[in-house]
Amino acid sequence: MTKRSDDGQRGLWTSQPTDTRAFARWNSDIAVSTQRECTGKPPDAFPFFKSGDVIITTDLGPVPKTFQLHISVLCRYSPFIATKMQPRETWYHFAIEEVNSKVSLVRKPADGDRPTVSQNLAQTMDGTHIKIEDSSDTATSPLPAALSTALVTTTNNTKHSAIIACYTHIFASFYNISPKLSTTSLPTALSQSANLIALATDLGCVHLLQAHLANIFASYRQDLYIGIAQDPPRRLHLSLALENCDIYTECLFHLVGAHPKMPWPTHRTAIPEPIQHIVQQKAAELAALRADVERELLLITLHTVDPFKRNPRHSTPATPPKSSPGWPEMLEPTMKLGWKDLGSDMRELRAHAKGCVERLARNGLMVEVDRMEKGKEVWYLTCVEVGEGDVPWLAGSV
Repeated sequence: MTKRSDDGQRGLWTSQPTDTRAFARWNSDIAVSTQRECTGKPPDAFPFFKSGDVIITTDLGPVPKTFQLHISVLCRYSPFIATKMQPRETWYHFAIEEVNSKVSLVRKPADGDRPTVSQNLAQTMDGTHIKIEDSSDTATSPLPAALSTALVTTTNNTKHSAIIACYTHIFASFYNISPKLSTTSLPTALSQSANLIALATDLGCVHLLQAHLANIFASYRQDLYIGIAQDPPRRLHLSLALENCDIYTECLFHLVGAHPKMPWPTHRTAIPEPIQHIVQQKAAELAALRADVERELLLITLHTVDPFKRNPRHSTPATPPKSSPGWPEMLEPTMKLGWKDLGSDMRELRAHAKGCVERLARNGLMVEVDRMEKGKEVWYLTCVEVGEGDVPWLAGSV
């Protein structure tokens, strides 16, 4: 192949990583190195804004955790939260708690005056850009992470640590703070993004994560494409969530080339039905192209009637004789012509055949096939044409 020049459906996103230490490392990445004592009112920065009129609490992590944010910001970026704002109040109280075996954001009664959130200990992350409420400017402010210890997976409370960490990252993204994913381990980054995207989908704010997560995965380059080749149906969901054309087309090349086989861990039913139709259509086009090329190859021959015009051409195969002659008898008519330039004509024939198969030999994949592990090589054709009409978010379909 020539190289081109230029990861059940819902269950794919909700599965928790088996390596809790990996999540501990991820969560500790947003923990900070300096601490300071706070007196009086909390600092006016994430996750405690003095002007915040929404208080979100949870005790699911290793330690209780509290956010004081702005209702206008939450409603602007989360349609789910916006639907929870009736009736209107002077301040709002939400709790992150487990309901019917699922951790959810639940509105609680907001009685009396808005309480003042205070903390004895706050941590800071310097140099983080914070978007202040009702301001179009961004300012560089320290990021308090007073509850960052809740982000670190511990032995006594590992069940909900990951989801609480995801809530923290997503709330921070409302204030222009990008979530941090692993940049050294692709499996860890995929697990982290899966949990983030699952929660962001419920809150209706995946669009806030798309560009940042796409940049993270682009940094893995060939490791990402090798990871896609190991399970394209699973990574297809990542491409749809991020609306990432590079990941999507790479997945589609694998799915079309191997069709109707599915030599990967994820079952075919995990692929959305509209994408299955695209795969079937592309596979049919590829089969037709392969049949056309095979026919061209079978019909190529050297015309021997006119010794002065012996260029490769198509010819209808003659009916074979009842008795199959040996090679000397078959070559005898040709040898009688005194073909002095037979070698040249054979080279022309090979060149013509090469041109026929060139359409099949094109490799649309970005992965370097020589880096694939033994036993996991790409054994199918990848010369698939993918246009804007085949990309759901560009074609206006799901």
